[in-house]
Amino acid sequence: MAFESAAEFFAMGGHALYVWLAYGATWGVLAALVVVARVASRQTLTQLGAQHRRQSARQTGASQTAPQPAPDAAPQASSTQPRTATTQALAGDHS
Repeated sequence: MAFESAAEFFAMGGHALYVWLAYGATWGVLAALVVVARVASRQTLTQLGAQHRRQSARQTGASQTAPQPAPDAAPQASSTQPRTATTQALAGDHS
């Protein structure tokens, strides 16, 4: 065994102040990193939740205010515009 007694272990061969301060600083920095990571994680989750609620409210509000066309519906030609070959083809009018 490297040390004959517990007192020698804690004295660290005369270097106890340096050794125990180094251990304390290391554990302090590790604890601070854990705290900072948890705080940042909670803030990020809170921000993402708020963003999701805003987007859901925006989508719900938009779908309630204006009817959305069906995704596979063919575009309708306006009666004020002349019918071109393209609009006739899209509307299925081949006259």
